[in-house]
Amino acid sequence: MSQSINKVIFDQKRAANYDEFSKVWMPNYDSFCHWLPSIFQAEKNGAVQDLLAVGCGTGKELGILAEQHHSWQITGIDPSPEMLKIAKAKLRTYTNIQLIEGLVSDLPVNKKYDAATLLLVLHFLSDDGAKLDLLKSVSERLVANAPLIIADIFGTPSELQYNLSVLKGLLYNNVSAEEITHRFDKIQHHIHYIPEERLVFLLKEAGFSTPTRIFQSTIYGGWICRNKKE
Repeated sequence: MSQSINKVIFDQKRAANYDEFSKVWMPNYDSFCHWLPSIFQAEKNGAVQDLLAVGCGTGKELGILAEQHHSWQITGIDPSPEMLKIAKAKLRTYTNIQLIEGLVSDLPVNKKYDAATLLLVLHFLSDDGAKLDLLKSVSERLVANAPLIIADIFGTPSELQYNLSVLKGLLYNNVSAEEITHRFDKIQHHIHYIPEERLVFLLKEAGFSTPTRIFQSTIYGGWICRNKKE
């Protein structure tokens, strides 16, 4: 897993450009992030105390969650020091956010969280056990019935091809044809996307319920599921 997880570690340039990149390349992702507090509020009837943000990156969802729910204790973990540097600067005024450099497997298993996010992380990990290992590590650190919200690139090759053509139409006014070609090649050949059916299988294997898809925008999907073990 260590070799796969290293692909998630963004260098300084990629980290600095990530927020702007997400606005251009991930249609409606900002809206999805702004839905998170309401989804968790409904799931837990307002009873969230400790939330874990896996692969928190530059902290987009952390700020949104902390802003709307000051009583929540939010822990963000990410292996990239450059991403966390940006997150720390962005979130410095929030006293209820803790940022940790490392992997979920580094967290103590006796500390349980009652909600979690895993946004745009899994597609960086090979489906050779690395995806499943991460999901198991998350499950082991959640209380029973804790909701997990996932966002990821997904689809069969044909589904991805079609949705990339839709995304291409949305990008033309903001991105050059050369950049689109370059990025699409990386998505198709260097990102470890999987079909929704495979994601369902991996989540069940890791100890989660069957996920419900709650969001899709071109190649990006969002799901919610619940931890079935403690």
